[in-house]
Amino acid sequence: MTAIAALLAAVLIPALPEFSDVANAEDVYYADSASNTIGQVQSISIHDPAGTDSVAYCFNRLKQWPGEHRPSTLPKEPAYTKLSDATAAQFAEYAAGVQSTMSEEDLKKAVLMTMYHGYPSDKSGFKTTYNLTDDEFRTVTQKVLWYFTDNNVSPIDEFTFTGGSASNASAQRMYNAAQALLAKAQGTADYPDNYSLDLYTTTDADTGSTQYQNLLRAEPSQTTSITINKVWSDNNDTANKRPSSDRQSNDYFGKWLTLQQTVNGQTTTVTGYAPTITADASDANKWTVTYSELPAINGTYSVVENIPSGRGYTADNSTVSDNGTMKNTFEEEKPEEDKPEKPEDNKPEKPEEDKSQKPDTGDGTSYEILLVLLALSAGCAIALRKRAGYRD
Repeated sequence: MTAIAALLAAVLIPALPEFSDVANAEDVYYADSASNTIGQVQSISIHDPAGTDSVAYCFNRLKQWPGEHRPSTLPKEPAYTKLSDATAAQFAEYAAGVQSTMSEEDLKKAVLMTMYHGYPSDKSGFKTTYNLTDDEFRTVTQKVLWYFTDNNVSPIDEFTFTGGSASNASAQRMYNAAQALLAKAQGTADYPDNYSLDLYTTTDADTGSTQYQNLLRAEPSQTTSITINKVWSDNNDTANKRPSSDRQSNDYFGKWLTLQQTVNGQTTTVTGYAPTITADASDANKWTVTYSELPAINGTYSVVENIPSGRGYTADNSTVSDNGTMKNTFEEEKPEEDKPEKPEDNKPEKPEEDKSQKPDTGDGTSYEILLVLLALSAGCAIALRKRAGYRD
């Protein structure tokens, strides 16, 4: 029975990898390095799960180059885990010996600028300007990166590029290019909004138990996101007018919002994306609204709020971009106030004139003229009667 059980275990239970940091094969990246023609730095390549090789750079300079002195019992290339679009805080956590005067955000910006204008991106054309070979430009880029990430062991001076197989002319060209790249990296950021910093971290170590270096790459992200802040000023929704943060609710706040993109000055509506809305754990009046997995564009995204009629809210800002804030204030409907009576409203009404005693001429003739005519008629009648009696 023991032999059968062992055989079944060998067949049914897959062998575990001999290194501990591999969780899912599709998430594993491998790296190796080789000396370039300058002989001062290693040319590092990162291999993704699809088998594509890409240029990478190292930080943590005093650790081991990828692939060197690898234990024979393990695969030649150390395994890495990718951290896409790393934040400044995440990068600073892994970097060592950074310049003490730099904030985390400044460090990330400087590294992205170095990558954007260094090898192989070369957005400023330094390779041509300073007549550099690929290996020379790659060496320049690596050493400028070290200046920011490992400043305590990597100054940039006139001796930085001497040694190896570099001639005096080659060292001078690389030094001049490094000064230009360093100035560019410390200047105003001009890389695209979707340019992201990807980190590759490892716990693998060489035969002497020295951990391998962490790696980095920078490239335009294929996807992006936008997050805005929502603040409710409505007395904790005592009027029960606030919408719901639940996507399944018929009164979902996402229905109040419209996503827009602006590219080359043209703003259009983006459909097909529902935001994730999260209330602050310590303050239910503060929400974050995030649209994720948006296509990376050479432009910006913004969010527009359209408050339905009858909800009683006003907004201080109806359109915001990434990290912007919308504040909605609820205003109670005030009852109509009774207007005070005017003094003339209390005057006694004039009695209505009684016209029943006045004859109605029906033709607008004045009353006095009618009396005169009646008197004349009576006089004529008396005169006629007298004349008639005289004849009798």
